[in-house]
Amino acid sequence: MSAIKRAMNRFPEMLLRSPLHGLMKNTLLITFTGRKSGKTYTTPIVYLREGEEFLMTTDSPWWKNLRGGAPVILRIRGEEYPALGEAVTDEVEVARVLKRMLDEHPGYGKHVGLESGERADRARVEELARERVVIRARPAGADGTAANPPK
Repeated sequence: MSAIKRAMNRFPEMLLRSPLHGLMKNTLLITFTGRKSGKTYTTPIVYLREGEEFLMTTDSPWWKNLRGGAPVILRIRGEEYPALGEAVTDEVEVARVLKRMLDEHPGYGKHVGLESGERADRARVEELARERVVIRARPAGADGTAANPPK
């Protein structure tokens, strides 16, 4: 992650760790370990809830740490949940999730390269999806059963 992106993520990360976390109600913190470096990384990311899973999209290379599945920590509304995160690269699935993100979070377009006020038709969503992946995370309790994070 570039120094600029790290600096830009510091304020949302601090806010999401504070009692004011509710101001960013559609954003969580995902913490994961670098496969090569062994370092722990945390990044804020907009999410959707789909059943027991949390879905996110990114074009940043950190997703490669989640190939094949990896343990992550999700910080949602002030609480932390252990989870299994995995990167999904299937373009059809990425386009489906991206479309939902754009529909449910109107401001999300600025994160994926849409111009202000631009509506993404199917072809545009598919084009944007080719540059992104989906991160799917399923929280698990300490005993391996599904946890019950907030909606």
